[in-house]
Amino acid sequence: MKKIIKYILSLSVIILTLHACKIEPSDNYSTYVQKQRFAKDSLLKFDNNSPLDHGQRVRFVELSYYAPDSNYRVMAKLVKNEQLDTITIEDTHKALRKCFRFAKLNFSIKGKPCSLFAYKMIGMEGQSLFVPFYDLTNGKVTHDGGRYLDLEYHDKNEIELDFNFAYNPYCAYSQNYGCPIPPAENKLNIPIEAGEKEWKE
Repeated sequence: MKKIIKYILSLSVIILTLHACKIEPSDNYSTYVQKQRFAKDSLLKFDNNSPLDHGQRVRFVELSYYAPDSNYRVMAKLVKNEQLDTITIEDTHKALRKCFRFAKLNFSIKGKPCSLFAYKMIGMEGQSLFVPFYDLTNGKVTHDGGRYLDLEYHDKNEIELDFNFAYNPYCAYSQNYGCPIPPAENKLNIPIEAGEKEWKE
């Protein structure tokens, strides 16, 4: 009975939090980003599927982020591979995960040309693209194992990359999770000073 009550209270907090984070037409970009971050913090603390264990959730207050910066919100030219080649990505538990190298994304950050590959994990349905990457902040300000972006593909030759939503893999919070390691081809030789920073208890 106690578990049921705890679950109901937890679920209520999540619903209220997400309702409070509803995006309004009047919200500017910075407010939009901050609301999304507040919602994620609340899910990490209260959701039963949080990667944090009970003790961590009790102590948890919020994640650390760079301030929202629209310079890291860019449009990329999407060059789709005519033939989807399969690559294998190793995770932090040494397991191998197969995925398609779906497209190359060409873009500029503060005038510097960059490129990343977008992947589709085999077995995953829908139009979601997975972009794991390294940059020059890893191991200094951000997680040393790289960060991720999730994108929605809509059959266009352009796609938005918003590094303000770059996030840490679950293994940054707990060694219980095996997380895909960004391939060497997805290393940016510039610092991406946006998105989630390294998590410290």
